[in-house]
Amino acid sequence: MCIHLTDISLVGELQSFRVLSLRSSGIHEFPFSLNMLRLLDLLNTIYLKKVQGCLMAPACLEEIYLLNSFSSWDFGFLSIIYHRSIHRLYIHIHNVEYLSQELPYSDFPPQCHPYSFTGTRLKEFRITVGSPTYFDKTYQTNMQITTSKPISTWVKELMQRTENLSLFSCDLDHSCNIRGIVGDSLLTCQNLRKLRISICHAFKDLFSMTLAALGLQKLEILEIVNCHGMKQIVAMAEGEEQVVDMKGLFPNLRSLSMENLPNLTSFCQDGVLLDWPSLQCITIKLCPRLKRLPLGIHSAAKLEMIEGKNEWFQGLECKEERVMSRLQPLHNEYESTDLHNPSEASTSLVSYL
Repeated sequence: MCIHLTDISLVGELQSFRVLSLRSSGIHEFPFSLNMLRLLDLLNTIYLKKVQGCLMAPACLEEIYLLNSFSSWDFGFLSIIYHRSIHRLYIHIHNVEYLSQELPYSDFPPQCHPYSFTGTRLKEFRITVGSPTYFDKTYQTNMQITTSKPISTWVKELMQRTENLSLFSCDLDHSCNIRGIVGDSLLTCQNLRKLRISICHAFKDLFSMTLAALGLQKLEILEIVNCHGMKQIVAMAEGEEQVVDMKGLFPNLRSLSMENLPNLTSFCQDGVLLDWPSLQCITIKLCPRLKRLPLGIHSAAKLEMIEGKNEWFQGLECKEERVMSRLQPLHNEYESTDLHNPSEASTSLVSYL
């Protein structure tokens, strides 16, 4: 820790620097144009209020670390994600309005294809818009967003490359599920391996059948927490016809966690039993109206644990009688935790790297 380091005036004279770390320092501004700089680490510089110089027009910068640091970026700065030299970017953006704004073509770097990552080197990112967050180090490409509007093209482009996505406090006036945020394209979520939905009370359901069947083939972990309006996870969208085999939904899902969803009554269409060939763990907490799970006697061959209160588990209704006999040895009762308070539920999101 170097929180007492505040005077870095000498840095501007060292133009040959390739790597500069001021992590956890007490600096208030970073004004330097270091044209040879490759790596800049400003993690945990909580007093940083002004940034200029090489960050505004990066010449050779390849790695930028700015989480838990300066977050009041001008909108045009976001074109840095398309810069040809950047391959690792950790950044927090305070203004959630940017998520619904399109980047002007004039803001894109020279020789860059607007709204395309063709020719760029961005391979690893941790980008949070709105509240700061904790990111699972398992994944190379991570995003957390908070929004009340549909997202713009630059966000969708990033989402297509994202493995770990968190939607936090996303309540749209005109929509009741994730479709209102990401749109109709199945490509937007194609690389997701982990998805966390939390404090999205306006959501009545989460996925359309088409998105669940065709757009989430790689999803391994699904967490849905504190969404009080949620009634069903997978539902038929308006105008959607059931042309997909629902049994094959989520072929790579390993872990399913649903917590504090007081109005949830079903996972998907009543009577449908899913194959779930990869599912290992199910956690159900504070979902008192959920009486059925889409599990048959041949479902989830790899299932190792189903976690939930004993009272809830004993009240499950199964389409096949043998299912309860199969699930009984896998049942584990969890210790009670308070998930009613959104501030408490969000503390894990606010903790840092």
